[in-house]
Order: sequence, then structure tokens, then C-alpha cells
Amino acid sequence: MPTMTVYDSGSVVLISFPFTSLDAFKKRPAVVVNRRSYQEATHDIVLAAVTSQVHDGPGDMALRDRSEAGLLKPSWLRTGKLAGHRARIADFARARTAHPG
Repeated sequence: MPTMTVYDSGSVVLISFPFTSLDAFKKRPAVVVNRRSYQEATHDIVLAAVTSQVHDGPGDMALRDRSEAGLLKPSWLRTGKLAGHRARIADFARARTAHPG
């Protein structure tokens, strides 16, 4: 059985993130928002979408230190855009942490 990577909260992963309509997916960075213990118990991860489009709505926040998180452009965390995935299907993009700010 393959070993499961356990992600820390704040880890940036590259994932096929669903559109709100669920009719399509787009490969994009996302930030792990669950605790490590949740993933260890369920083998799932909960992710918040990351976008390079400027957003200033409720629950949206700019990510500071984007280059430290391995993001190429200024980015925003969309806490209103959450998705759950099996941990084994996430491609770990960077062993770095995103810092909302």
C-alpha cells in the first residue's frame, strides 16, 4: 500500500480544483486548511482555493510571502471556496507554508 503524505495546515498543493458548478476542474494551487490529525484520521484534506485574481470579498485575504510559499504571482486565499480531496490525489507543489495576511 502506498505511503500517504501528511500535509500540515498552510501547505500549498497543486490540485484539480472544482468549479462551483462542479462541471469542470482546473489545476490550481490550494492551501491545506485542516489539522494534520484530521488527515491522519480520514485520509482526506480540506483545501481553500488560491487565485491570482484580486479579490476583496468576505473571507478573501491576500497571501503574504508568496514567493516563500512557491507562488509565482501575488495571490489571494478564497476561504469561501473550499473543497475536500483524498490526500493521495493531491500533488504536493511545495514544502512551504502560505501566510494569510
